[in-house]
Amino acid sequence: MMSAFQLFMLHRVLSRHRDFVSQFEERVFRRFRLSGRYQEAREAGAEPLASKGAALQLLASLSAAAGDSEDEDAAAFLTPGNLLIMEAWDEAVVAKGLELDEYQALRALGDTAGCSSSQQRSARDALRQLASCLPEGFAACRQPLEKLLTLLAGGSA
Repeated sequence: MMSAFQLFMLHRVLSRHRDFVSQFEERVFRRFRLSGRYQEAREAGAEPLASKGAALQLLASLSAAAGDSEDEDAAAFLTPGNLLIMEAWDEAVVAKGLELDEYQALRALGDTAGCSSSQQRSARDALRQLASCLPEGFAACRQPLEKLLTLLAGGSA
Protein backbone atom coordinates (compact mmCIF):
# COMPACT_ATOMS: atom_id res chain seq x y z
CA MET A 1 0.00 0.00 0.00
CA MET A 2 1.33 3.44 -0.93
CA SER A 3 1.55 6.20 1.62
CA ALA A 4 -0.27 9.49 1.08
CA PHE A 5 3.04 11.12 0.16
CA GLN A 6 3.84 8.40 -2.40
CA LEU A 7 0.38 8.81 -3.93
CA PHE A 8 0.87 12.58 -4.10
CA MET A 9 4.25 12.18 -5.79
CA LEU A 10 2.84 9.61 -8.20
CA HIS A 11 0.01 11.96 -9.15
CA ARG A 12 2.51 14.76 -9.86
CA VAL A 13 4.62 12.49 -12.07
CA LEU A 14 1.63 11.19 -14.00
CA SER A 15 0.17 14.66 -14.49
CA ARG A 16 3.44 15.99 -15.87
CA HIS A 17 3.88 13.21 -18.40
CA ARG A 18 0.28 13.13 -19.60
CA ASP A 19 0.91 16.38 -21.48
CA PHE A 20 3.70 14.71 -23.42
CA VAL A 21 1.44 11.81 -24.41
CA SER A 22 -1.07 14.37 -25.69
CA GLN A 23 1.66 16.14 -27.66
CA PHE A 24 2.64 12.81 -29.24
CA GLU A 25 -1.02 12.14 -30.08
CA GLU A 26 -1.22 15.48 -31.93
CA ARG A 27 1.64 14.28 -34.14
CA VAL A 28 -0.06 10.93 -34.62
CA PHE A 29 -3.34 12.64 -35.54
CA ARG A 30 -1.68 14.70 -38.27
CA ARG A 31 -0.04 11.56 -39.74
CA PHE A 32 -3.31 9.64 -39.36
CA ARG A 33 -5.34 12.24 -41.30
CA LEU A 34 -2.82 12.24 -44.16
CA SER A 35 -2.63 8.46 -44.41
CA GLY A 36 -3.97 6.39 -47.25
CA ARG A 37 -5.60 4.05 -44.74
CA TYR A 38 -7.66 6.97 -43.33
CA GLN A 39 -8.76 7.80 -46.89
CA GLU A 40 -9.75 4.14 -47.37
CA ALA A 41 -11.77 4.32 -44.15
CA ARG A 42 -13.60 7.41 -45.37
CA GLU A 43 -14.35 5.71 -48.69
CA ALA A 44 -15.66 2.71 -46.72
CA GLY A 45 -18.15 4.97 -44.91
CA ALA A 46 -16.29 6.14 -41.81
CA GLU A 47 -17.25 9.61 -40.59
CA PRO A 48 -14.61 12.36 -40.94
CA LEU A 49 -12.61 13.09 -37.79
CA ALA A 50 -11.80 16.79 -37.50
CA SER A 51 -9.84 16.70 -34.26
CA LYS A 52 -7.58 14.53 -32.17
CA GLY A 53 -10.27 14.47 -29.49
CA ALA A 54 -12.87 13.14 -31.91
CA ALA A 55 -10.45 10.45 -33.08
CA LEU A 56 -9.59 9.39 -29.53
CA GLN A 57 -13.26 9.32 -28.55
CA LEU A 58 -14.11 7.12 -31.55
CA LEU A 59 -11.16 4.82 -30.84
CA ALA A 60 -12.26 4.43 -27.21
CA SER A 61 -15.80 3.59 -28.34
CA LEU A 62 -14.50 1.08 -30.88
CA SER A 63 -12.29 -0.55 -28.28
CA ALA A 64 -15.22 -0.83 -25.87
CA ALA A 65 -17.45 -2.25 -28.61
CA ALA A 66 -14.81 -4.80 -29.59
CA GLY A 67 -14.64 -5.97 -25.97
CA ASP A 68 -18.41 -6.23 -25.48
CA SER A 69 -19.55 -9.42 -27.20
CA GLU A 70 -22.82 -9.36 -25.21
CA ASP A 71 -24.16 -6.23 -26.95
CA GLU A 72 -25.64 -6.72 -30.42
CA ASP A 73 -25.23 -2.99 -31.11
CA ALA A 74 -21.49 -3.29 -30.60
CA ALA A 75 -21.13 -5.48 -33.68
CA ALA A 76 -23.03 -2.93 -35.78
CA PHE A 77 -20.62 -0.22 -34.60
CA LEU A 78 -17.59 -2.19 -35.79
CA THR A 79 -18.10 -1.34 -39.46
CA PRO A 80 -15.42 -1.88 -42.11
CA GLY A 81 -14.80 1.89 -42.18
CA ASN A 82 -14.41 2.10 -38.40
CA LEU A 83 -12.08 -0.90 -38.37
CA LEU A 84 -9.93 0.87 -40.98
CA ILE A 85 -9.90 3.93 -38.69
CA MET A 86 -8.41 1.77 -35.94
CA GLU A 87 -5.79 0.40 -38.34
CA ALA A 88 -4.93 3.88 -39.61
CA TRP A 89 -4.41 5.16 -36.05
CA ASP A 90 -2.23 2.19 -35.10
CA GLU A 91 -0.13 2.63 -38.24
CA ALA A 92 0.33 6.33 -37.46
CA VAL A 93 1.45 5.55 -33.89
CA VAL A 94 4.11 3.18 -35.21
CA ALA A 95 5.11 5.61 -37.99
CA LYS A 96 5.68 8.32 -35.37
CA GLY A 97 8.03 6.07 -33.41
CA LEU A 98 6.27 4.03 -30.73
CA GLU A 99 5.23 0.40 -30.73
CA LEU A 100 1.55 -0.20 -29.98
CA ASP A 101 2.22 -1.81 -26.59
CA GLU A 102 4.38 1.19 -25.60
CA TYR A 103 1.65 3.61 -26.66
CA GLN A 104 -1.01 1.65 -24.78
CA ALA A 105 1.15 1.64 -21.63
CA LEU A 106 1.60 5.40 -21.90
CA ARG A 107 -2.14 5.93 -22.45
CA ALA A 108 -2.86 3.86 -19.35
CA LEU A 109 -0.26 5.83 -17.40
CA GLY A 110 -1.80 9.12 -18.54
CA ASP A 111 -5.34 7.96 -17.81
CA THR A 112 -4.27 7.24 -14.23
CA ALA A 113 -3.33 10.88 -13.72
CA GLY A 114 -6.78 12.31 -14.36
CA CYS A 115 -5.55 15.81 -15.14
CA SER A 116 -2.94 17.63 -17.14
CA SER A 117 0.09 19.49 -15.93
CA SER A 118 0.09 23.18 -15.27
CA GLN A 119 3.89 23.20 -15.26
CA GLN A 120 4.90 23.21 -18.91
CA ARG A 121 8.39 21.83 -19.39
CA SER A 122 10.24 20.68 -22.43
CA ALA A 123 10.43 17.00 -23.29
CA ARG A 124 14.21 17.29 -22.98
CA ASP A 125 13.91 18.54 -19.36
CA ALA A 126 11.38 15.85 -18.50
CA LEU A 127 13.67 13.19 -19.95
CA ARG A 128 16.54 14.39 -17.74
CA GLN A 129 14.34 14.30 -14.64
CA LEU A 130 12.63 10.99 -15.38
CA ALA A 131 15.28 8.82 -13.72
CA SER A 132 14.71 10.38 -10.32
CA CYS A 133 10.94 10.85 -10.28
CA LEU A 134 9.16 7.71 -11.50
CA PRO A 135 7.98 5.66 -8.50
CA GLU A 136 9.05 2.03 -8.21
CA GLY A 137 5.61 0.63 -9.01
CA PHE A 138 5.74 2.23 -12.46
CA ALA A 139 9.17 1.00 -13.52
CA ALA A 140 7.56 -0.92 -16.41
CA CYS A 141 6.48 2.41 -17.91
CA ARG A 142 9.98 3.90 -17.79
CA GLN A 143 11.18 2.57 -21.17
CA PRO A 144 8.12 3.66 -23.20
CA LEU A 145 8.14 7.04 -21.45
CA GLU A 146 11.85 7.54 -22.14
CA LYS A 147 11.25 6.65 -25.79
CA LEU A 148 8.32 9.08 -26.04
CA LEU A 149 10.28 11.93 -24.47
CA THR A 150 13.28 11.24 -26.72
CA LEU A 151 11.01 11.39 -29.79
CA LEU A 152 9.43 14.66 -28.63
CA ALA A 153 12.82 16.15 -27.78
CA GLY A 154 13.86 15.66 -31.38
CA GLY A 155 16.12 12.67 -30.89
CA SER A 156 15.80 9.23 -32.35
CA ALA A 157 14.42 6.49 -30.18
